[in-house]
Amino acid sequence: METLKRLGLDTNTLVVFASDQGLNAGHSGYWGMGDHSRPLNTCEATVRIPRMIRTPDWKLTVRHPYGPDELYDMKNDPGERENLIHVSKHAAVRKQLKSQLNKFFAKYANPKYDRWKGGATKGTEILKAN
Repeated sequence: METLKRLGLDTNTLVVFASDQGLNAGHSGYWGMGDHSRPLNTCEATVRIPRMIRTPDWKLTVRHPYGPDELYDMKNDPGERENLIHVSKHAAVRKQLKSQLNKFFAKYANPKYDRWKGGATKGTEILKAN
C-alpha cells in the first residue's frame, strides 16, 4: 500500500487478497488449519481471508450464524490475545466495522456462493458435476 501511495496509484487501485485458509502450527498456542483449528480463532497464521475486516487499529471477524466472533485492538494487542468482542466500551467500533463488512459483501459477494445467504460452496458444485 505504501508503494501504491508513493506512485500515486492508491486512489484508483483495487487491491485483492486471495489465499488458502492458512495453517497454524503452534503459533500463539493454536493448532490447525482455518476453521478446523482448536480452539477456534482468527490469528493471522490460522486464517487469512475469512469474513473479516482489518484496519490499522482493529480486526473484526464474524462467524455466521452463531460465532464465536472476535474483535482485537491491533495497536495494543498485535498478538491477538484478548478478544474484545463482548467489551461494551468497544461496541461502537464493533458496530462500525460490522457495517463496513456487510456493505462490502453486499456489493461484491456472488449470491450463488454466498454461504451467509444460503448459497452453495464451489466444492459442492464441483462434486455435483462429477
